[in-house]
Amino acid sequence: MAKNLSEDEQKFLKKLGDRVREIRKSQNMTQQELVFHAKVHGNLVSRVERGEMGTNVLNLYKIAKVLDVDVKEFLDLPE
Repeated sequence: MAKNLSEDEQKFLKKLGDRVREIRKSQNMTQQELVFHAKVHGNLVSRVERGEMGTNVLNLYKIAKVLDVDVKEFLDLPE
């Protein structure tokens, strides 16, 4: 988990990562393919999916564009 974050922030990152993974897998795409097409850092997708780090809005936009979803789909999180 990301350091120096509250428990609520850590839970949020985990849920966000789970949602990114769910959408990526529903499209039968590997992390490596997503990294390549979104043109993001090599381990960014892996770390976001594991809830180890947050990312900026631009990276979420790039990932959403490759997955052909709106960024808000990543934020449709379970309570």
